[in-house]
Amino acid sequence: MLFRKMLRTVLLGFLLVMGGTIAYFLLGSSDHQLNIGEISLTDSDADLNINKVHVVQNTEGIREWELWADSAKVYRQKGLTILKNLKLRFYPKEGEPAHVTAQEGTMQNESRNIRISGNVTILASNGVSMKTDSLYFRSKEKRIDSDSRVLMEGARFRLVGTGLQGRTDIGKYKLKEKVSATIYGASGYSLKEERGNKLTRAN
Repeated sequence: MLFRKMLRTVLLGFLLVMGGTIAYFLLGSSDHQLNIGEISLTDSDADLNINKVHVVQNTEGIREWELWADSAKVYRQKGLTILKNLKLRFYPKEGEPAHVTAQEGTMQNESRNIRISGNVTILASNGVSMKTDSLYFRSKEKRIDSDSRVLMEGARFRLVGTGLQGRTDIGKYKLKEKVSATIYGASGYSLKEERGNKLTRAN
């Protein structure tokens, strides 16, 4: 009987901690939706381990972005959630959404700002792809920024530069500096521009 009471107390404490951590993860905000898979509190220094996470950000009923991750480690004290193998989808006010994939990310639990890294790829609604090592997403400002080297490719051009700025609410992205461009002509040759110099033919 005593063992059963102790077991019941332990299970109740487990559920309270789990519920509190999930509530903290959700921040009690109706603007966020959270779908989760398996939950564990063991074999980790994190307060909570979650498999198969899906987070949705809504503002006044309008979907702004979604996030999927294979796993999430929630740290209440640090105010951080570590994400692995993540996907982001940004919904602009007009047009199709942009898609982002990366190997890992760190989300600030309160602000929902996310720093992602590892084979970061952005596929914009117009078919242009951007690849970089890391970038930072500011949820409230609806902005992404990167200071890393960026490769931007479209059907008729290839750009390489340092740094990237983007507005996820309008689906616009631009390279910051040190940009070199290769523009492909219909006849099979290409024009190449290095750091703002005039275009020259690149065979």
